[in-house]
Amino acid sequence: MTRLFVDEVSYGGWPHCLRLSTSEVELLVTLDVGPRIVRCQRRGGPNLFFEDPSQQGGRGELTFQLRGGHRFWTAPESPLSYEADNSPVGVHLLSDSSLMLVSDCRHGLVKSLLIQALSPSIFRVRHGLTSHSDEVIHRAAWALSVMAPHGTALLPQPLLRQHPSVQPMGSPWRDDDLLPDRRLILWPYTDLGDDRLRLHGRLWTVAQRTDMPSCKLGTSGPPRVVAYQLGSSVFVKDVPSLPGASYPDLGAQFELYTDASFLELETLSPVWSLLPSQTQWHDEHWLLTETGQDLRIEAAGIAFLSEAEQSLRSAITSVSAPHLQATS
Repeated sequence: MTRLFVDEVSYGGWPHCLRLSTSEVELLVTLDVGPRIVRCQRRGGPNLFFEDPSQQGGRGELTFQLRGGHRFWTAPESPLSYEADNSPVGVHLLSDSSLMLVSDCRHGLVKSLLIQALSPSIFRVRHGLTSHSDEVIHRAAWALSVMAPHGTALLPQPLLRQHPSVQPMGSPWRDDDLLPDRRLILWPYTDLGDDRLRLHGRLWTVAQRTDMPSCKLGTSGPPRVVAYQLGSSVFVKDVPSLPGASYPDLGAQFELYTDASFLELETLSPVWSLLPSQTQWHDEHWLLTETGQDLRIEAAGIAFLSEAEQSLRSAITSVSAPHLQATS
């Protein structure tokens, strides 16, 4: 377990903020709106999250404000997703390594964002939905990390295998060798000829460019981790997966959106049928690290992400989650 130091600060026009820090990483949350993590950086490094200066310090607006940072939506995308999360949030210090932000009730749901330091560079970020409705609510948690411009998203893919028909006579093969192992999901405004997309080999990459329009894709199955490299700083997070569960958006477990301002790394939970007073949790795990390598190069990127995934798995298995669990 790693100590999470919490300092009260003002930032960007918001008077009530908390700086959460370890020896290697700083996160910043505001208590004036949200729940939302507005900054995410290695100590001394750049903020890896996008910030909209025109919306900093704002609160009390009647409509949704993008602002930037890491936010918590619900899926499938609808007017419910665009709720105005512009009011203050409560904060609960759970231990010397974790705290929780709690929203007010909107559309029958209360959102909780629980942040726990697992190591100096790794965090567990839990997204909790609690029903305060008398009716069953069918929604999924949708966790969106809005990344700063000019970086590159990295989506590792499984090792490519040949079709059994081209194997030498007598070579062993499995029935699974004939079946699909992942799904690519596209939106109406996505063009696979887009210059930002490099979808081949073992490492898919998507560049953020400030001269290009909107593009979005989703995946089901691998990757197990995704990353974003901005200069020498790298943000890595895992993609939670529950086999056999029903996911929104044609089964998407991970989604990537980019436009001329930013790039979003998004994970989704299965669609839950939340009963009155029930809580469900969707967990992400983040690693903030740095490298001098250009991770767009397939060999370097795959090796780096394999090591990052192992670091995340080791941290997850060595530290238990906070005592809060899915309840009903």
